[in-house]
This record gives sequence, C-alpha cells and structure tokens, in this order.
Amino acid sequence: MRENARHIFTGWTGVLFSKAVDPQLTEAIDAFLIDGKARRLSPRTLESYAFHLTRFATWCAETRPVTCLSDVDAHALRSYIAAQHDKGLSPWTVHGAARVLRTFWRWCAAETLVTANPMQRVRMPRLPREIQPSFSPEDVALLLKHCKTHRDRAAILFLLDTGVRNAEFAAIVGADMDVKAGLARVRSGKGGKGRYSVLSPTLLQ
Repeated sequence: MRENARHIFTGWTGVLFSKAVDPQLTEAIDAFLIDGKARRLSPRTLESYAFHLTRFATWCAETRPVTCLSDVDAHALRSYIAAQHDKGLSPWTVHGAARVLRTFWRWCAAETLVTANPMQRVRMPRLPREIQPSFSPEDVALLLKHCKTHRDRAAILFLLDTGVRNAEFAAIVGADMDVKAGLARVRSGKGGKGRYSVLSPTLLQ
C-alpha cells in the first residue's frame, strides 16, 4: 500500500483540471500531493498524506461507484472512517486518517474543485483520554543495564532527558551539541520547526 502511495506521489507529470468540470478523485489527490511538495512539506508528511488518501481512494473504488470528487459525500466519508474502526485499527490511526481527509477536502474547497466541503459535516472520531505512563526508576535502570557501550548509554540518557522523537534524535549531529551551554539543537522537529533542548548535568557527565 505504501509503495502504491509513493507511486502516486512521484509518478504524476501531466496537467490537471485544464478541461475537467468535475475532477477525478485520483487526479485531485495527485494535485494535492504536488501542492504539498511545492510548499516543502516534510517527506514524512507527504508520505502519510499519500498513504491515507490512496487507501481512501482504493476503498471508494471497491465499495461504491466513486470516480469524481462530487461522488464523495459526508455519508461516504463517515462510512470509510467506520470501516477503519471495524478493521481494528487503533483510535490514533483512524483519527490520523480522518485528519488527512479533513486537510485534503479543505484544500479541494480552497482550490474551488468542489462547491461544498463534505468533511465539514463529519465529526472527527474521539480519542481515548489516556495518560501515557512515564518510565519508572526501575525501567531506566533496566534500559541502562542492557547498554553495551558508552555510546548506547549516552543515547538512552539523551532520549530520556530531552524527550525528542526518534527521527529527531537520528538527525542530530555533533555540531548541534553545545556542551558548555548545556543545549542540543533539534533541527528536524515536527512541522520542520527547529528548537533547543536543555541537557541535564547528569547527561553532560
């Protein structure tokens, strides 16, 4: 599925909507992804958009006679979201899919590809109110116990200390570390926004 999503994103080179009165759903998805690339959205964001919209287009083709944007109404969108719940996907995954659909249809409305945004009538799925448990001292001790090198130990302490995401941590280079100031520069933050994380004395040791 992800390979198909990447193909849709990279494979389009034509001119869209020059004569079409009612654009095809797949053509609109292509144009939306091209617009995202032009706006320099992150590759991870574009891949997520492509994946979820390709899944939606495939579901439409398999379950109902949907070919054009105007064929998609609020009921179809609700049915798709419900079908994702029925698959047993996590609430966060389904919510993420709904967010992508909301973004896509807002874009279609802004580009005047549709006369009305059908997603405006669809309520977003609820997320469970769960507080993720933090690592206990025993958990931290167990993680450090399994570190085979000083580098592994430093990496674990850095992740625990700063709370950066895995992808953010992987993008950090030596020049991003200011040991004297006790700061680490996170260049590849969510949404392409950088920031600084404070390093504790324990980590600096």
